[in-house]
Amino acid sequence: MLKKRYQDYFGTKIYFTEADPSCQIAYSVSSSDFSVKLKLWLLLADHVILSTGHMLRSDITYRWLSENLKDVATLSADSAIVSSLSDKYTSFNDFVLDQVPDHSCDAGPMASHNPSERARLLSDIFRESITWSPTEESNMFSQMMSRHLRDSNSPLRKRMIGVRNATIRDVALAIEDTPDFNRSKLIEISRSLCPERQLVLIKYGNYFYYLSGALHKDAFPVMHNKAADLCREAVSYTAGDRQAVDSDDIWETITDNWGLSRRLLVNLSLKDIHEIREDRLGKRLRKTWGTLLKSAHEGVSYSDHVSHLVEAQISLKQLFKNELSKQERKHQRWQDINDVVQTGAWVTGGLGTLLGIFTSPIISAISFATGVIGFLSGPPIVGAIEKRQKGTELVILSDRVRRLSQAHEKSGGFRRTGV
Repeated sequence: MLKKRYQDYFGTKIYFTEADPSCQIAYSVSSSDFSVKLKLWLLLADHVILSTGHMLRSDITYRWLSENLKDVATLSADSAIVSSLSDKYTSFNDFVLDQVPDHSCDAGPMASHNPSERARLLSDIFRESITWSPTEESNMFSQMMSRHLRDSNSPLRKRMIGVRNATIRDVALAIEDTPDFNRSKLIEISRSLCPERQLVLIKYGNYFYYLSGALHKDAFPVMHNKAADLCREAVSYTAGDRQAVDSDDIWETITDNWGLSRRLLVNLSLKDIHEIREDRLGKRLRKTWGTLLKSAHEGVSYSDHVSHLVEAQISLKQLFKNELSKQERKHQRWQDINDVVQTGAWVTGGLGTLLGIFTSPIISAISFATGVIGFLSGPPIVGAIEKRQKGTELVILSDRVRRLSQAHEKSGGFRRTGV
């Protein structure tokens, strides 16, 4: 297997955390939830990163991969879907051999299926992986947890109601002193807390685990909305005063405003997505998304990773809405041009008919034919010109997805492929 650094992948990278079995269990993520969300990010991002541990441990993720083996392999060959594998392993099977003895490992056991069989499936799909350092990622995870425990103004600390300061310091110290810190070790450390505060710590731990995993791969983490709920408070405290929190899910914000219903995404096949990604419009769409993502990050101040991410997501949702509105207005101008062309064609044809009364039938026929040709060819020509100009790809591709979905429904009803 070819091992690459994250710097080798150009364009936007999405770290898709809902492939994690812990997330799927905690927030009741269904196979359909997993599929429709992943499809959206495959349309928008240059690369969608799936963790090897998540793919091997999750029944939902593994089943989706196996049921869509051919299409996923095609997307993987183009680096649309990329696996991430620790630099301590040279293959997926090495990971399995190391992890299987410990059925309490970080993201859950790999006991529902034959682990070696799962490793072989991943080997059939992925020819390369993003490599990362578990030590560096563990240290980042540990530092985030410790910092937010020690900061008396952090949202996590404010949730530690009734816990003595000395106990919180002990927990922070235990996290800092734990080698190869991960979520399993966090659970062990949290046992010194009462059940309610233990649950709070574990929930925050999940968020920081996803965030550190994404940042270490220079990727944008997309999480289940409930996983990020607590940490949205990171921007809701100003001078100690609680303010309103933006709790809108980024996936729902994009799909609702873009007009991509869940049903449309269910019916959209992975083959459709691959064809869109290869198309000029699909490439332009990903470039637009990359520009919005960059603007969102650059447009907010940096205080720490958590606050920056939350503020960037809020900014990104607004930037997306603004960009969509701008593109809709531009698309309407193209529609107006199209109407003018069609009207002109009708006028040309009509004048040709009238001229025939006073001139030769040949001139009349030529004028009328010109009008008909203009009426029939005008819209395709205008549409082709629009597609070549940037600035309306969001609108055009939304219409394209809608047409593809409707065609699939008419031809075969509910579409299983890629669901």
